[in-house]
Amino acid sequence: MLDLQGPYGFEILKADDALELAQRLGSTELRTWNEIFASDKANNHPNQVERFSKEAKKRLRELKRDDFDELHSIRLSGKGRLYGVLREGVFYIIWWDRDHQVYPSKKKNT
Repeated sequence: MLDLQGPYGFEILKADDALELAQRLGSTELRTWNEIFASDKANNHPNQVERFSKEAKKRLRELKRDDFDELHSIRLSGKGRLYGVLREGVFYIIWWDRDHQVYPSKKKNT
């Protein structure tokens, strides 16, 4: 399911980001999905696709993956998120969102 092109595609991944991703993913390998998504739900959780940015929804249509109601995100850095689908104990990565653009959030009191 990995998107190699597009605004969140892995072909534009910088070497520093690739190293950081590998290190952070390595540190999550020993954790269960319950630990990742339930115990740390402030950082890692499902996101409703209907609330994604226009660009992200457009890209899902282009990939013919617009049948998903939600994608899970895993926070790996301040703004950086991995987005994918969790199915039968496997997390299928779709995007690396380095700048938190897929699911933009509005800060309180701004």
